[in-house]
Amino acid sequence: MRKMAVLPSLFTLGNGACGFSAIVKVSAYLMSNDENCLVTAAWLILAAMLFDAFDGGLARLTRASSDFGAQLDSLSDAISFGVAPAVTVVVWNSKFLATGKTEMFWAQVAWFFSLLYVMGAILRLARFNVENKPDVEHHMRFKGLPSPGAGGLVASLVILHGFLSNPQKSDFSQYLRNALGESVVNSVTSGIRNGLPLLMIILAFLMVSSRIHYAHLLNRFLRGKRTFDYLAYLVFVGSLAALVCEVALAVGFVVYVAYGPVIYLVDLVKGRKAEAGEPSLGEQGKK
Repeated sequence: MRKMAVLPSLFTLGNGACGFSAIVKVSAYLMSNDENCLVTAAWLILAAMLFDAFDGGLARLTRASSDFGAQLDSLSDAISFGVAPAVTVVVWNSKFLATGKTEMFWAQVAWFFSLLYVMGAILRLARFNVENKPDVEHHMRFKGLPSPGAGGLVASLVILHGFLSNPQKSDFSQYLRNALGESVVNSVTSGIRNGLPLLMIILAFLMVSSRIHYAHLLNRFLRGKRTFDYLAYLVFVGSLAALVCEVALAVGFVVYVAYGPVIYLVDLVKGRKAEAGEPSLGEQGKK
């Protein structure tokens, strides 16, 4: 029997274990109607991201990259960032909506969009397995939105909803309510809950897209040697984000997911201007 790397495989299995545990916590919400179960499930999805972030690096560090590890990683990702976020959205909306005909229709829409999300995640992971190579150069950019980014956005929004809905648990949450007003905060929380099904189909499209690319943040910003100022800025930003982690996580994931389409549109506009032979701003200033 072929030998396998133990430590990277354990990290990958930890990813899958967190995803399964998140699904169990969502199931507990069905019985208890306690939204803290959903928040716990969302944190477990983010914990799965930590395991997923380091298993590949450990495999390359120990020179133990293998096809087995790649397949195991994708199977775990399908659970943690495909099925778990989709089940969260379906159960949350099904429990939230009443039993009337209109409400049941929107519950079915949430189920269908979440199904498309799962299919998009599986297709994206299958394509990644076919095109993936173990060297670091092939892990600097991703074709389409990575499934951890999609699952992380869903999880962070669930966490933000729970944070804003329970101001008694945090002084900062209460401060936001006082500063922004109850109506604004309530609009944000209702927008998160009602908008998640639509977000699922958007994320599904971004995951399967071949034209929209995303950077690998860990390899892009943490790999290699950096200046002291870069390290100081990183520590400062990380410490500030830790103080308001519920808000910082949601903002960070929203920015990351929006980054791909924005860069694609900017490049598209630049390409069309170049084809049309339009002068640049510098050339226009010389005239």
